[in-house]
Amino acid sequence: MADFQPDDLNRGHRQRLLERFMRSGLEPMPDYERLELLLFSAIPRRDVKPLAKRLLLAFSNLRGVLDAPPDELLKISGVGERTMMQLKLYRALLPVYLEQGPLSKEALTSGAAVADFARLKLAAGRIEQSMVIYLDNQNKLICYDVNAGTVDRAAIYPRNIAKRVLELNASAVILSHSHPGGDCYPSDDDIRVTRLVADAVKNIDARVLDHVIVSAENYVSLAAMRML
Repeated sequence: MADFQPDDLNRGHRQRLLERFMRSGLEPMPDYERLELLLFSAIPRRDVKPLAKRLLLAFSNLRGVLDAPPDELLKISGVGERTMMQLKLYRALLPVYLEQGPLSKEALTSGAAVADFARLKLAAGRIEQSMVIYLDNQNKLICYDVNAGTVDRAAIYPRNIAKRVLELNASAVILSHSHPGGDCYPSDDDIRVTRLVADAVKNIDARVLDHVIVSAENYVSLAAMRML
Protein backbone atom coordinates (compact mmCIF):
# COMPACT_ATOMS: atom_id res chain seq x y z
CA MET A 1 0.00 0.00 0.00
CA ALA A 2 1.26 3.47 -0.82
CA ASP A 3 2.50 5.76 1.96
CA PHE A 4 0.36 8.71 0.81
CA GLN A 5 -3.38 9.18 0.57
CA PRO A 6 -5.05 12.36 -0.70
CA ASP A 7 -6.95 13.52 2.42
CA ASP A 8 -5.63 14.41 5.83
CA LEU A 9 -8.56 13.95 8.18
CA ASN A 10 -6.49 14.06 11.34
CA ARG A 11 -4.66 17.36 11.24
CA GLY A 12 -6.19 18.39 14.56
CA HIS A 13 -5.23 15.11 16.21
CA ARG A 14 -1.68 15.39 14.95
CA GLN A 15 -1.36 18.94 16.19
CA ARG A 16 -2.70 18.01 19.64
CA LEU A 17 -0.34 15.05 19.88
CA LEU A 18 2.65 17.18 18.88
CA GLU A 19 1.66 19.83 21.43
CA ARG A 20 1.41 17.19 24.17
CA PHE A 21 4.87 15.96 23.23
CA MET A 22 6.34 19.46 23.37
CA ARG A 23 4.64 20.11 26.70
CA SER A 24 5.25 16.81 28.51
CA GLY A 25 7.66 14.72 26.41
CA LEU A 26 7.29 11.04 25.49
CA GLU A 27 7.20 9.59 29.00
CA PRO A 28 3.43 9.83 29.63
CA MET A 29 2.54 8.58 26.15
CA PRO A 30 1.67 4.96 25.34
CA ASP A 31 3.82 3.26 22.70
CA TYR A 32 1.22 3.65 19.95
CA GLU A 33 1.24 7.44 20.33
CA ARG A 34 5.04 7.54 20.34
CA LEU A 35 4.98 5.50 17.15
CA GLU A 36 2.36 7.82 15.64
CA LEU A 37 4.79 10.71 16.12
CA LEU A 38 7.47 8.78 14.22
CA LEU A 39 5.05 7.96 11.42
CA PHE A 40 3.81 11.52 10.88
CA SER A 41 6.70 12.57 8.66
CA ALA A 42 6.58 9.41 6.54
CA ILE A 43 2.79 9.44 6.14
CA PRO A 44 1.56 13.04 6.11
CA ARG A 45 -1.96 12.48 4.78
CA ARG A 46 -3.43 9.52 6.65
CA ASP A 47 -4.57 8.55 10.13
CA VAL A 48 -1.55 6.56 11.36
CA LYS A 49 -3.00 5.34 14.67
CA PRO A 50 -4.33 2.05 13.16
CA LEU A 51 -0.95 1.41 11.53
CA ALA A 52 0.90 2.16 14.77
CA LYS A 53 -1.28 -0.39 16.57
CA ARG A 54 -0.76 -3.00 13.83
CA LEU A 55 2.99 -2.57 14.05
CA LEU A 56 2.96 -2.94 17.83
CA LEU A 57 0.77 -6.02 17.58
CA ALA A 58 3.20 -7.56 15.11
CA PHE A 59 6.44 -6.65 16.92
CA SER A 60 5.34 -6.43 20.59
CA ASN A 61 6.70 -2.97 21.48
CA LEU A 62 8.39 0.12 20.07
CA ARG A 63 11.84 -1.47 20.29
CA GLY A 64 10.56 -4.44 18.34
CA VAL A 65 9.21 -2.16 15.61
CA LEU A 66 12.46 -0.21 15.27
CA ASP A 67 14.55 -3.39 15.33
CA ALA A 68 12.38 -5.23 12.81
CA PRO A 69 14.10 -6.17 9.53
CA PRO A 70 12.96 -4.16 6.48
CA ASP A 71 11.33 -7.16 4.80
CA GLU A 72 9.28 -7.89 7.93
CA LEU A 73 8.13 -4.27 8.17
CA LEU A 74 7.01 -4.31 4.55
CA LYS A 75 4.71 -7.26 5.28
CA ILE A 76 2.56 -5.03 7.50
CA SER A 77 -0.47 -3.55 5.73
CA GLY A 78 0.05 0.18 5.35
CA VAL A 79 3.86 0.11 5.40
CA GLY A 80 5.45 1.21 2.14
CA GLU A 81 9.07 1.79 1.21
CA ARG A 82 9.06 5.35 2.53
CA THR A 83 7.65 4.35 5.92
CA MET A 84 10.04 1.43 6.25
CA MET A 85 13.04 3.62 5.41
CA GLN A 86 11.91 6.30 7.86
CA LEU A 87 11.65 3.79 10.70
CA LYS A 88 15.09 2.35 9.89
CA LEU A 89 16.52 5.88 9.81
CA TYR A 90 15.20 6.60 13.31
CA ARG A 91 16.72 3.32 14.49
CA ALA A 92 20.08 4.13 12.90
CA LEU A 93 20.19 7.58 14.51
CA LEU A 94 19.85 6.24 18.07
CA PRO A 95 23.41 4.86 18.40
CA VAL A 96 24.85 7.93 16.65
CA TYR A 97 23.23 10.14 19.31
CA LEU A 98 24.51 7.91 22.08
CA GLU A 99 28.08 7.67 20.82
CA GLN A 100 28.35 11.44 20.38
CA GLY A 101 27.34 12.03 24.00
CA PRO A 102 29.66 12.12 27.01
CA LEU A 103 30.78 8.54 27.62
CA SER A 104 32.30 8.51 31.10
CA LYS A 105 34.55 5.88 32.63
CA GLU A 106 31.63 4.63 34.70
CA ALA A 107 29.38 4.36 31.65
CA LEU A 108 31.91 2.35 29.67
CA THR A 109 32.79 -0.04 32.47
CA SER A 110 29.20 -0.73 33.53
CA GLY A 111 27.88 -3.99 32.14
CA ALA A 112 24.35 -2.59 31.91
CA ALA A 113 25.47 0.53 30.03
CA VAL A 114 27.61 -1.51 27.63
CA ALA A 115 24.60 -3.78 27.05
CA ASP A 116 22.39 -0.79 26.21
CA PHE A 117 25.03 0.56 23.83
CA ALA A 118 25.50 -2.87 22.25
CA ARG A 119 21.77 -3.32 21.67
CA LEU A 120 21.74 -0.07 19.73
CA LYS A 121 24.83 -0.85 17.68
CA LEU A 122 24.24 -4.55 16.99
CA ALA A 123 21.25 -4.57 14.67
CA ALA A 124 18.51 -6.98 15.63
CA GLY A 125 18.54 -9.95 13.29
CA ARG A 126 18.91 -13.66 12.87
CA ILE A 127 22.70 -13.82 13.05
CA GLU A 128 25.13 -13.03 15.82
CA GLN A 129 27.09 -9.81 15.59
CA SER A 130 30.08 -8.66 17.59
CA MET A 131 31.44 -5.32 18.73
CA VAL A 132 34.87 -4.45 20.09
CA ILE A 133 35.12 -1.17 22.02
CA TYR A 134 38.60 0.34 22.25
CA LEU A 135 39.47 2.59 25.21
CA ASP A 136 42.35 4.90 26.08
CA ASN A 137 44.32 4.85 29.33
CA GLN A 138 41.49 6.74 31.07
CA ASN A 139 38.90 4.28 29.82
CA LYS A 140 37.45 6.83 27.42
CA LEU A 141 36.10 5.68 24.09
CA ILE A 142 38.51 5.77 21.14
CA CYS A 143 36.30 3.88 18.70
CA TYR A 144 34.42 0.64 18.19
CA ASP A 145 34.22 -1.96 15.43
CA VAL A 146 31.13 -4.01 14.57
CA ASN A 147 31.30 -7.30 12.66
CA ALA A 148 28.73 -9.83 11.50
CA GLY A 149 29.12 -13.49 12.29
CA THR A 150 27.38 -16.63 11.09
CA VAL A 151 23.98 -17.91 12.21
CA ASP A 152 25.35 -18.96 15.59
CA ARG A 153 28.84 -17.50 15.86
CA ALA A 154 30.11 -13.94 16.21
CA ALA A 155 33.33 -12.88 14.48
CA ILE A 156 35.84 -12.15 17.25
CA TYR A 157 39.46 -12.74 16.22
CA PRO A 158 42.18 -12.19 18.86
CA ARG A 159 44.95 -11.43 16.33
CA ASN A 160 42.88 -8.75 14.57
CA ILE A 161 41.92 -7.15 17.89
CA ALA A 162 45.55 -7.05 19.03
CA LYS A 163 46.54 -5.42 15.74
CA ARG A 164 43.80 -2.82 16.17
CA VAL A 165 44.91 -2.11 19.75
CA LEU A 166 48.38 -1.29 18.44
CA GLU A 167 47.02 0.92 15.64
CA LEU A 168 44.88 2.90 18.08
CA ASN A 169 47.33 2.87 20.97
CA ALA A 170 44.44 1.57 23.07
CA SER A 171 44.87 0.53 26.69
CA ALA A 172 41.76 -1.62 27.09
CA VAL A 173 38.97 -3.28 25.15
CA ILE A 174 35.43 -4.36 25.88
CA LEU A 175 33.99 -7.22 23.85
CA SER A 176 30.31 -7.65 23.14
CA HIS A 177 28.20 -9.84 20.93
CA SER A 178 24.55 -10.63 20.40
CA HIS A 179 22.63 -13.84 21.00
CA PRO A 180 19.54 -13.44 18.77
CA GLY A 181 17.94 -16.51 20.33
CA GLY A 182 17.61 -14.74 23.66
CA ASP A 183 19.75 -16.97 25.92
CA CYS A 184 22.72 -14.85 26.98
CA TYR A 185 24.55 -17.45 29.05
CA PRO A 186 28.11 -17.69 27.66
CA SER A 187 29.09 -20.80 25.78
CA ASP A 188 32.40 -22.56 26.32
CA ASP A 189 33.53 -21.00 23.05
CA ASP A 190 32.57 -17.50 24.27
CA ILE A 191 34.72 -17.99 27.36
CA ARG A 192 37.60 -19.51 25.39
CA VAL A 193 37.67 -16.68 22.83
CA THR A 194 37.49 -14.06 25.58
CA ARG A 195 40.54 -15.52 27.28
CA LEU A 196 42.41 -15.77 23.98
CA VAL A 197 41.76 -12.06 23.35
CA ALA A 198 42.83 -11.23 26.91
CA ASP A 199 46.11 -13.11 26.39
CA ALA A 200 46.69 -11.48 22.99
CA VAL A 201 46.27 -7.90 24.23
CA LYS A 202 48.08 -8.54 27.51
CA ASN A 203 51.25 -9.05 25.51
CA ILE A 204 50.94 -5.47 24.22
CA ASP A 205 50.11 -3.91 27.62
CA ALA A 206 46.34 -3.77 27.18
CA ARG A 207 43.53 -5.65 28.90
CA VAL A 208 40.00 -6.90 28.38
CA LEU A 209 37.66 -5.17 30.81
CA ASP A 210 34.56 -7.19 30.01
CA HIS A 211 32.70 -9.32 27.50
CA VAL A 212 28.99 -8.48 27.46
CA ILE A 213 26.55 -10.81 25.70
CA VAL A 214 23.22 -9.23 24.79
CA SER A 215 19.79 -10.18 23.54
CA ALA A 216 16.78 -7.94 23.00
CA GLU A 217 15.81 -8.13 26.68
CA ASN A 218 18.75 -9.55 28.63
CA TYR A 219 22.50 -9.39 29.00
CA VAL A 220 25.34 -11.22 30.74
CA SER A 221 28.63 -9.67 31.83
CA LEU A 222 31.53 -12.11 31.97
CA ALA A 223 33.37 -9.74 34.31
CA ALA A 224 30.45 -9.78 36.75
CA MET A 225 30.40 -13.59 36.53
CA ARG A 226 34.17 -13.68 37.15
CA MET A 227 34.73 -15.57 33.90
CA LEU A 228 37.46 -13.34 32.43
